[in-house]
Amino acid sequence: MTAGEPFDLVGDDEVGVVLLHGFTGTPFEVRYLGEQLARAGFSVRAPLLPGHGTTIADLDRTTWQDWAEAVERTVDALRVRCGRVAVVGQSLGGLLALHLASRRPDVIAVGSLAAPLWVEGLWARTAAWTTSGFLRGVRTLPKLGGPDVRDARAKAENPCYDRIPTRALGGLLAFMRVVEEALARVTQPELLVHA
Repeated sequence: MTAGEPFDLVGDDEVGVVLLHGFTGTPFEVRYLGEQLARAGFSVRAPLLPGHGTTIADLDRTTWQDWAEAVERTVDALRVRCGRVAVVGQSLGGLLALHLASRRPDVIAVGSLAAPLWVEGLWARTAAWTTSGFLRGVRTLPKLGGPDVRDARAKAENPCYDRIPTRALGGLLAFMRVVEEALARVTQPELLVHA
């Protein structure tokens, strides 16, 4: 098994947890959490979101709807095995978890770890310039500093993309607005973690 592959860990509990990775990332980002949850008795499933873990061009051809549909399928598949399912996501995965919870009352709890509900500063201006502004001909941006991880070993092992496709970035920005409008409909217990 490679570091970025999806994983499915069977626990003893009736509760399952879907773990979702971030934008340009892979299930590697949530593997440690998944292993700890499985040790605690939960069944855990972490999909590879469409366009991730293959090529940047693949990611640039996907939409937020593709990512949301993949999450729906993963939750439905885990519910076959587990009576109750919670969803936890990191970054883009956190947005997807909140979006799903706003639409699916059968999700029993939601965890959002560093979901990008807003973008500020130079990053926000660069995103706007490349998705609809004077730099819209730019197809990718370097992911300065590599993976968003401080641990040197995890950073070196993380198989995320080293560039950000701007069309997919535009999709992420549009999805942020969709999730912001949906937040009032999230009624499940929530764990929101943000630096």
